[in-house]
Amino acid sequence: MTAPRAIIFDLGGTLVHWPKWEEDAPTKWAAAFHTVRMASSASVTRDDFVAAMRAAEKAHWERVDREHWSGPPTGLVSDGFRRLGMSADDVFNAYVKKNEVNFQRQDSGYAKKDESDSKHI
Repeated sequence: MTAPRAIIFDLGGTLVHWPKWEEDAPTKWAAAFHTVRMASSASVTRDDFVAAMRAAEKAHWERVDREHWSGPPTGLVSDGFRRLGMSADDVFNAYVKKNEVNFQRQDSGYAKKDESDSKHI
């Protein structure tokens, strides 16, 4: 018998046991909402964001079942952004701008949160 050259795992329950995924997933996506919200000029609500990401997840797993294929998580997240009229680049660029604000806050001795200093993002 020859030794296997590769082993392929599927995270859909093979390596990760997450018994309450359906219950807990919306909470996990909601935690990401604040950062993502900054990237959209449209008024994306938290519920819209969670629904788009959950729909992208569902579509991803349906494709996995149908095609016996599993792509990178970035594809799932990009699909969620597309469902909101956003691109992954939009979100990344907004994150970079927000990070610049954070550095400016640190450099200025930031002691109190000023919500208005990142409204332009």
